[in-house]
Amino acid sequence: MKIYRLLYDERAISCIFSNEKNKISSSEFLNKYMSDINSDMLFDNWDISHFCTKRLKNRVGKPRNIMHYDLLFAIADEKSKAALENRFSDCIQFLDAVNDDAPSEKYYFLNPFRSVEGLDLNKSECSFIPDSRIPSSIYKYVFRTDVEYYPIFKLKHEGNVHSMRMYVTDEFKDFIESNGITGLVFEEIFDFENLKD
Repeated sequence: MKIYRLLYDERAISCIFSNEKNKISSSEFLNKYMSDINSDMLFDNWDISHFCTKRLKNRVGKPRNIMHYDLLFAIADEKSKAALENRFSDCIQFLDAVNDDAPSEKYYFLNPFRSVEGLDLNKSECSFIPDSRIPSSIYKYVFRTDVEYYPIFKLKHEGNVHSMRMYVTDEFKDFIESNGITGLVFEEIFDFENLKD
């Protein structure tokens, strides 16, 4: 089994946070939902997220089924929501989002709510936040076998989610590719086949 870091297609349109419409800023968003993120809880009392796509930086971008969003999350269209929600409802939540540049089209904030203490810190190569075992940067990933139960997940350290970066297994990658869902890039960072004791 392989583990991939989830990235976004650089040629795709990026979603831009709409300050005019959103009730909360990016930092307020994280403050409001961080306890849910750390507890692997579904977001409750969701404030509908507004975003924009028609901006100068998107002039050469192409539409994709899943687009990068300011908050290190993703925005999914109707096609990708229908496919992913059917298969991965135990680890992904979809919440209403509005594209202010195309309000009649349906979009969803993609919340992968599972996290796992899956990194073997004794074998990985990391630099750490001072006075902690929380990685500030990870140069070489070595995962514990626990991650095989989570097709898409965030990394947790000392009981807290380290960052909003998402990781996936072959199961998730194969599903995305076989269903023709566009916008995601999979960077291979670990292969259990190559693990040596």
